[in-house]
Amino acid sequence: TGASAIQAVHGKSFEVGTIPDLLYPAAGGSIDWAKGRLAVKWSFAFELRDQGEYGFLLPADQIIPAAEETLAGILAMLDAIRNWRA
Repeated sequence: TGASAIQAVHGKSFEVGTIPDLLYPAAGGSIDWAKGRLAVKWSFAFELRDQGEYGFLLPADQIIPAAEETLAGILAMLDAIRNWRA
């Protein structure tokens, strides 16, 4: 849902999965803390549009498109959570 909404904005496709499956094993992040300490039902992490070329220093012309994509993905995921039934 979120990935489809992101792709609909500027055509960029993104992989969906767990952090260890897509990137590398990582422990102790805020999503771990939120699930473990606060017992939140869902936690999410976003990797933005760069795929290794720029790191965390996106060129200025990519900042607004990245924000637009991210917002679309977050809104789609929130909508899915709102409509979710256990």
